[in-house]
Amino acid sequence: MSRKKLLLGVVIFTLLSVTALADTLYLTNGSTLQGNFLRLENGQIFFQLTTGGDRDRGRVLRFTLKEVKSIVTDRDPDGTLSRGTSNIPTTKPTSTFETFPVVDVRLTNDWINSNVQVVQGQRVRIEASGTIALDGRDNSSPSGNNRRDPNAPLPDENDGALVASIGTDLSSPILLIGRSKEFVADRSGILYFTVNHWDTTNARGSYQVRVQTERTAGSPTTRPPVYSSTPFSCGMPARFTETEGNYTAVWTRRGNTNEYDAVWSRNGRQQVTAVISITTQGNRLIARRIQSSDGYLCEYEGTVSGDGVTITGTVNCSGNRFNFQARAECN
Repeated sequence: MSRKKLLLGVVIFTLLSVTALADTLYLTNGSTLQGNFLRLENGQIFFQLTTGGDRDRGRVLRFTLKEVKSIVTDRDPDGTLSRGTSNIPTTKPTSTFETFPVVDVRLTNDWINSNVQVVQGQRVRIEASGTIALDGRDNSSPSGNNRRDPNAPLPDENDGALVASIGTDLSSPILLIGRSKEFVADRSGILYFTVNHWDTTNARGSYQVRVQTERTAGSPTTRPPVYSSTPFSCGMPARFTETEGNYTAVWTRRGNTNEYDAVWSRNGRQQVTAVISITTQGNRLIARRIQSSDGYLCEYEGTVSGDGVTITGTVNCSGNRFNFQARAECN
């Protein structure tokens, strides 16, 4: 089956609305919390602590999605929560699911690399939300519209629906995802996403997609390296030097991740600190500034030049737009 779109690109979160036992919450600031995931409500995660002193134990904390890196939950193979109650066999082996950061899926000519590596035989859970304006006028949810696009990756499925593929091999089947889907991976590879619509002209908006993958006993506890293919000359750079207006900044990579610790200075004095989360789509760079000491949430969109080093683009900070320039440094 022809994909109609070239698998390029380089860059979900299934949270059940029930309480979980022995959950681990990993925050983007490096903190790790033990407790119970309670619910996802209005874009916020409610998490109850089960460790710490008497003052903290039982305390319910709230986090925005941007503050959460991943959640690991222990669940039975049938998806129910294991609590050791009489109606749940305690001898049943449990599976651990890891959740990954949100993937922003836009309607472009490229498939979007989620940086989530799945293994043949592994269970995968996906949920999606958001809206995309097809051709600049017809809004579509991840379920798509009840019509067909003969040139779409899946021409017999809803126009505008969220679809996925494992790996870049053209023989890999295209999977209809819609708003949610659970499946067993038929092969190993990176999950890619796109929109089931051919014409990208005037497309606006995006789907926010989150993935959970099953982690069974004996599975590695660390994630595979991210961004195996990037527009930079050395993979994901160790640092970026960046300028915007009167500010200069250094973004320093956190280990083998897509997150950077950033410090902005003006006139030689430190002014702002934040965390930068970077994704790339072809030669397009998207960087989101979170946990900023000045309280601003900013999004950078730039183009990586042919030298694989220079980036130019615009930054939007709470509605204020201005230009930025950056340079990738390998070491």
